[in-house]
Amino acid sequence: MTIMIAGRVHLLLACVLLLAAACARSEPTYQLVLRGGHVMDPASGLDSIRDLAIQDGKIVAMSAEPLQGIELVDVTGKVVAPGFVDLHAHGQTVGDMQLQARDGVTTALDMESGVYPVAQWYASREGAAPLNYGATVSHRGARFAVLNGVEIGHWPTNPGKVAALGLTPDGTNKPGKPVRVNQE
Repeated sequence: MTIMIAGRVHLLLACVLLLAAACARSEPTYQLVLRGGHVMDPASGLDSIRDLAIQDGKIVAMSAEPLQGIELVDVTGKVVAPGFVDLHAHGQTVGDMQLQARDGVTTALDMESGVYPVAQWYASREGAAPLNYGATVSHRGARFAVLNGVEIGHWPTNPGKVAALGLTPDGTNKPGKPVRVNQE
């Protein structure tokens, strides 16, 4: 009888060890898993259905096999891609950028109207913009600064200063006064 009990103890111990080993090898559980999305990654050329695991706001795993998460979001039939860059974003206010973010835009660039003075515009966005941002230098803004002494910043979101100059300010609809530029 002692041999039978010893045999059962060994069998029980073996089962416990096997169970512990199986638990140790179980899939990790992530904070968030996007399940079954159509992942498109231009950098790697990936264009396939995948699960994405997100931990502390960063993508930490991607798999064709199901991943485990505390929160699962079924994104079947939806495109999962890196953020989109809008090269022609007239909307440069915080409200405009919040709407763009809902469309998947992560970077909004004003590459048409531009801004002037540039450094001041960038400083005004620092810490306030919900997206990455950028702009070209505005030739229109530079002309208003040189010919009228008015710094307009971003034309589409700040037309008041120009409107105050009247219908035909120098440098827009009529030639400006000659300006002497110091060339040292």
